[in-house]
This record gives sequence, structure tokens and C-alpha cells, in this order.
Amino acid sequence: MRQFRKLGPRKCRRISLALAWIGVTLAVADILAGERLETNLLLWIGVGVFVIGVVFGGATVRCPQCGELLMGHRPFPKVCPNCQWKIK
Repeated sequence: MRQFRKLGPRKCRRISLALAWIGVTLAVADILAGERLETNLLLWIGVGVFVIGVVFGGATVRCPQCGELLMGHRPFPKVCPNCQWKIK
């Protein structure tokens, strides 16, 4: 996960949210079209991508200085709530 530290927590947050939304979109698309196709493959792929996005966010969206999780804060903080480090 060290290679993601170069990206910074803001970019990792965007990647995480994009993966989560792609997963939700795939799952909903399968639910809407699944009755006609009688397959759940797209649903499980969507759930898997969503879970990957959430886990990726929990692992990478952290303060570079102290390691505090920043994912649950709204709006995304400009400084770490734990150590007051300025987040770029």
C-alpha cells in the first residue's frame, strides 16, 4: 500500500468512491435486467467491486502523518482532526 501514499488521501478517496459507485451501478443494472437474463453474475461482480472500493478506502484514505482514518469525515478535512497536519 505504500505506492498509494504517493497519490495522497484525496486521490485515493476519489478512487475509492468511484469503485463503490461502479459496483452499485453494476449491481442495480443486474437487478433491473436480471429478471430477463436470469443471471446474477453482474450482481456479484458489482458487489465485489463495491467491497473492493470500501476496503481500498479504509486502507488508503488516512492522514500521511499520524495514520488517522479520514474516510468518514464530511466534508473531507483540509487538516487532520487528530494531529492538525495539513492534507494536500
